[in-house]
Amino acid sequence: MRSLPALTASMLLAVSLAACSGSSPTPVTSESVTTVGPTGSPVKAVDDATWKVSKVQYRGRKGIEGFANTDSVLPGEPVTLYVSSPTKTYTVKAYRMSGKAKSGALRVWKSGTLTGTRQQATTTDSKTRSTSATWKPSTKVSTDGWTPGVYLFKLAATDGSASYIPLIVRSESTKGTVVLAMSNLTWQAYNTWGGKSAYTDDEQGGLKNREYAVSFDRPYVMGKGTGKYLSYENPVVLRAERLGIPLSYVTTLDVATRPGLLDGALGYVSLGHDEYWTASERDAVETARDAGTNLAFLGANISYWQVRLRESPTGPNRLIDIYKSQAKDPVKGKEATVHFRDIGRPERLMTGQMYECYPAKGTYTVLDPSFFLFANTGAKKGSTYDGIVAVEVDRAYPVKGTPATLQVVAKSATKCGKESTWSTSSYYTVPSGAGVFTTGSMGWILKGMSLNVPTSSAKFVGTVTNNVLTEMAKGPMGEQHPAEPNLASLNLPSTNTTGSA
Repeated sequence: MRSLPALTASMLLAVSLAACSGSSPTPVTSESVTTVGPTGSPVKAVDDATWKVSKVQYRGRKGIEGFANTDSVLPGEPVTLYVSSPTKTYTVKAYRMSGKAKSGALRVWKSGTLTGTRQQATTTDSKTRSTSATWKPSTKVSTDGWTPGVYLFKLAATDGSASYIPLIVRSESTKGTVVLAMSNLTWQAYNTWGGKSAYTDDEQGGLKNREYAVSFDRPYVMGKGTGKYLSYENPVVLRAERLGIPLSYVTTLDVATRPGLLDGALGYVSLGHDEYWTASERDAVETARDAGTNLAFLGANISYWQVRLRESPTGPNRLIDIYKSQAKDPVKGKEATVHFRDIGRPERLMTGQMYECYPAKGTYTVLDPSFFLFANTGAKKGSTYDGIVAVEVDRAYPVKGTPATLQVVAKSATKCGKESTWSTSSYYTVPSGAGVFTTGSMGWILKGMSLNVPTSSAKFVGTVTNNVLTEMAKGPMGEQHPAEPNLASLNLPSTNTTGSA
């Protein structure tokens, strides 16, 4: 049943490539061999600082831009790129983000000179306002020999413009590894390509004319084409690779659509901004926890909105329904795209905490310096670290559904606008032995792993993150480090006091 559509797609790709360039496309070629990937195919890896796209080079729709037919592939699977170029020729290079490279990236492939054209075709669904780029495919790239990890394709036009297309070469199995999950469902919810996102209408502003569905069939605007990857995820990817622990790489879309993907994983890491989840993704992560997989949430506002997936012309699961309203959503009840907490699945059931507010600013304050993940930080009770509590925060709520074993290890006074509240970091354990750590601040990665915080704050965040990753890799943290519940003694409010959750 599947062979005929696959054959048709291949034929269409060949026709489209020729039509796009006006002649046979320039073949893409791999560089000479110096290393060998896990499939045995030759791949050259070169530490290359030219992977970076500058602010001047990234010009949005005025410059070169593109997207892929998928955000993740297994090693050896091809990926199709859709590119709009302002110039008649352009090139593509592929970089694996690497903590072991001095520049932060290894160049593993480069194209020849490709024939470019400006692609502008779009379609907008009148019911959902979802805009897609209905472009012709530009080139197809083999990932033969590419090791699992995060890759960025750098598109470069001859007018000096450049941008990225992200690709995760995912791990076929996560057994015995710490899983790094790239939050591409959230990247797409914030993507304003075409003028709208799940939040805003660029022309009119506000939420009135926002999209009720968002499409993967378009370039990412944020992060020079990477979505939120560079700001909220890359710092942890590089750090984790330097630790030498067993790692696997997936997207949140993979977790949502590939049953059993987390079987046997030692740990699962949700990165800096992981707001949009499907019910199946939530089920998969909670099931993994209950089977002994440690969880770490290195951000805030986690699993806040429930979304659904649908197919697009380029394939399955390429559209995300995000109505944010029972009334507007044609699907009612438990499958509606509303807050998880509105359908009986508050985020505290998984993370231990609840989304508190935006915009947040506070000073991270250690409550329990003896906490095992604070080892080697030099922290004392009451030690403070500026710059970490920022953007959005979560905190522990002394209410039904909060894990009974919850241990609050940091309690930070926080301002949200003019309102005062708290941000907390917490840890709890479950009968399977799994431990669950939540930082409670979106600033943990975005600010704490940048160069814009005091040195003491950066060292604290770096050491704690190293501890989290290495402890997760040892197996169920709760077996050696059972949580010491203390929530009842902290006099935290049981309701949101800022009105901005």
